[in-house]
Amino acid sequence: MKKLQLALTKTSLPDLGRATHVPQARVVLGRNGQWLKTSVLALVDTGAAVTLVSRKLAPSLGITQAELASAPVCRLGSFSQDFRAHQVALDIKFLGAVANDSLLLDNAAAFVTDRVPGGFLVAIGQHDSLERLEFVQRNQVAFRDFILKTPAEPRRGGAATAASR
Repeated sequence: MKKLQLALTKTSLPDLGRATHVPQARVVLGRNGQWLKTSVLALVDTGAAVTLVSRKLAPSLGITQAELASAPVCRLGSFSQDFRAHQVALDIKFLGAVANDSLLLDNAAAFVTDRVPGGFLVAIGQHDSLERLEFVQRNQVAFRDFILKTPAEPRRGGAATAASR
């Protein structure tokens, strides 16, 4: 059984009102064959329903201002105010996640918004991302090692695959 290695860093999260250790992973995002030139540190939020990506990354991913302007108003999770979020399919590559390899989630559902928690540029959530790796939502103290079960069969939106760096 493989384990996904995540960094645990003490971070202040406004939703909690205090600093806590949160799991993070270095990822590179891509869309339609266009990849970010640099990796970003992403919050791995096992309690979040969906993956959120900062609007700051939109131009580098080929997401236009017109697409963002047409985004519907929604309310997710613990956000108490309505906000705009544009749904896109992104490729998410976890760098150095499994031994010397990277792990690729292709065509994962994500929402581009200006409301990513904790000042992160990316927050990886359950739907179509962590659930494809069979992460289990845990409302407890974060651990560095997460058990990783790469699905044998491709799921909707594509497979989770190990890929060379």
